[in-house]
Amino acid sequence: MEWIVVLQAVCIFVFSLWKTYIGPMLAAALGFSYFPMVLINVLAVLASAFLTLWLNDYLLQHHQRPPKGYSKHLRLALRYWKRYGQWGAALLAPILLSIPIFTFIAARLRTPRKTIYLRLSLFTIFWSTIFYVLALEGVVLADQWISLPDFIQH
Repeated sequence: MEWIVVLQAVCIFVFSLWKTYIGPMLAAALGFSYFPMVLINVLAVLASAFLTLWLNDYLLQHHQRPPKGYSKHLRLALRYWKRYGQWGAALLAPILLSIPIFTFIAARLRTPRKTIYLRLSLFTIFWSTIFYVLALEGVVLADQWISLPDFIQH
């Protein structure tokens, strides 16, 4: 494997840590096939969720403060959670809410870790597939109008 492919995969991984739409589009533009693209994006989401859960546990153990009651942000999160439920929040997490925020809220509402990982993986595959296909179609259309420099083309 060439070092440039590894560097491209790392870039896709980094872009997919927060939200999952840039990674699949970048993978399509760089010529990655479907399964490596999905694997990189799911690994990025699981790493992000793992780090968020670890940080949540650390904060609960070492920086425990007396509860303040309901804040404006907590009310907003609870309203969103009650309106859309865990499935709705997990569906929107990879593209709108962000993976760390969804994971943090789910952990605070005592959702089992296995459930968090499973739902995030499922919806990451779903959204990655959609954005990958859309990017492939867009790349095909843009390729007809724009000629890329030789050093960018494969």
